[in-house]
Amino acid sequence: MRLRWVESFVQGWYELMDMKRRYEDRETMEWHDYEMIVHFHEADPAGIAFYGNYVFWQEKAFDSMLSIRGFRHEVGKIGFPVVFIQCRYIKPIRMWSHVKVSMTISPGSDLKKLVTPFRIVLTKTGEICAEGEVHRRFVGIPSLESIECPPEWREAFGFPYAKQPCGLRRNPLVVPTMKRALARGVKILGHQKGIAS
Repeated sequence: MRLRWVESFVQGWYELMDMKRRYEDRETMEWHDYEMIVHFHEADPAGIAFYGNYVFWQEKAFDSMLSIRGFRHEVGKIGFPVVFIQCRYIKPIRMWSHVKVSMTISPGSDLKKLVTPFRIVLTKTGEICAEGEVHRRFVGIPSLESIECPPEWREAFGFPYAKQPCGLRRNPLVVPTMKRALARGVKILGHQKGIAS
C-alpha cells in the first residue's frame, strides 16, 4: 500500500499526545530526591561539573528510588538496560555545590518499559540545572530478551494496574483512525484518496 505515510503520520501524532500527557502529569507524580555534593573529581579544570556525570547521577538516584520503594536487584534474573536517554542542560553546576537529583516513575511506563523523568536542582536556591527522561526495558538474563515486569515487582514500580504495554502499535485508536481517514478521503499532507494502492 502506497499510503504507509498515513500510518506514520497517525503514530507520530499519538506519540506527541503521549509525550504531552506525560509532561503535564509530571507535577502530580511522587518525586524521590537524592542529595549529593559535586566533588573535585567530577569537575573539569574550570571547576564546572562534567556533563557526563549528570547521567551517572540520575543512575544513582534511580537505584536510591528503587531501594526506597522496597525493590532489590536480583543479580542474574532481570536487567534494566537503558534504550533512550535525553538531558537538557539549563545551568552549569560548580564544584562543591549541593545538588538534589529528583526522579519519579512516569505514567508513560508499562509492563515492558520503565520511563523515569529526572531533574537536577541546586539545593540552596532551588534552581533547575538540568532535566531529562530515561527509558529502560525489562529484559531476562542471560537471554537479554524483552520480558514483562514480574507481578511481585509491579507495586514497587508503581503500576500494579497495568495490563499490557501501551506502545503506539498496540494503541486501539490507531488503526480505526487510519481507516476512517482513508474511507472519507481526507486530505493529509496534500494527498488525495485516489493515491491509495
